[in-house]
Amino acid sequence: MKSPYLSDLKPNQVFTTIFLVQGKDVRQKKSGEPYLSLVLGDRTGEIDAKMWDNVVEVVDTFQRDDFSR
Repeated sequence: MKSPYLSDLKPNQVFTTIFLVQGKDVRQKKSGEPYLSLVLGDRTGEIDAKMWDNVVEVVDTFQRDDFSR
């Protein structure tokens, strides 16, 4: 089965694929804990994404312009 492109995705669809990290910012929740605000993309477009949990453990494992799953 081929990996889906952004243009193929439907709301609330669960999927696994690889995206280019086009933007990465560490921000703070109202509670003061960090979260990641990401812009992920492929050849069909880009999407805003948020990572709320385990931020401290993964924040340094990838950078902007890396590919991530």
